[in-house]
Amino acid sequence: MYGKHQQGGFILAVAIIVLLIMTFIGISTLGTAPIEEKIAGDYQEANYAFQAADSVDREAEQFLSNLSDTSAFNNTGGLYQTGQAPNVFTSSTWTGGNTRSSTQTLTGVQTPQYFIELLGTFSSGSTSLNMYNYGQDPNTGSVTMFRIVVQATDSSGTSSTTIQSFYGVRF
Repeated sequence: MYGKHQQGGFILAVAIIVLLIMTFIGISTLGTAPIEEKIAGDYQEANYAFQAADSVDREAEQFLSNLSDTSAFNNTGGLYQTGQAPNVFTSSTWTGGNTRSSTQTLTGVQTPQYFIELLGTFSSGSTSLNMYNYGQDPNTGSVTMFRIVVQATDSSGTSSTTIQSFYGVRF
């Protein structure tokens, strides 16, 4: 058997190596914490922008539901005829009166902007709007379709969300 004198140095060396490894792990963890906090903050800002865009999309749908005809679609004030809507990805689209501003007061975001494009009137078949007879009477006839595009930006201006939806109205 070995004596106490021969084993003492080896245990000390192993303990120091384990301590160094744990120290490096701790230091590397501290270095990633600020990055994770920034990612979480960016996610929260993007979520605010998305929630605002979704809310304003519903506002635009309500606006369309309250219309009695399409005479307001004259390519100004965010209401466009078929094929006349501005490019969604051009920054100038969202400034200078090309869009409509939301009437809602939303926290954590700048005032969201949207525009609506008239796509045209389409005739529906007897079952196309009521597939498999779910819901109410199919109410066949003509449906006027619109494209709604909404852009919302967080309060700091670093994260924006653009969504597009299609909405049909019977006049």
